Amino acid sequence: SLTELYVYDGAVEVGGPSWAPDYGKPRKWSAPKQVEGPKEVDVEEWTEIVRAQQRLVIGPEGVISKEEFDMEQDRTEDWVAFNLERDSILTESELKE
Repeated sequence: SLTELYVYDGAVEVGGPSWAPDYGKPRKWSAPKQVEGPKEVDVEEWTEIVRAQQRLVIGPEGVISKEEFDMEQDRTEDWVAFNLERDSILTESELKE
């Protein structure tokens, strides 16, 4: 399955072990075997940083694509418009407190 992440404001860090897409889920263990030793990895390999107005698509094997999207066009989608309206109501009520 794919996960799509749209960032409207700020930045999001997405990271984790790319070698283990089912990280944290129960699994059968095999017999012990020799593994590659630790190695240094660069920041790009470890973490993807998504900035405002970017769409990130994540699949079972990790990040598939990162691209910009048109925020104004996206706001015309019913689900997005509903969530933006809810966000503004919540923000207004928090400011009153």
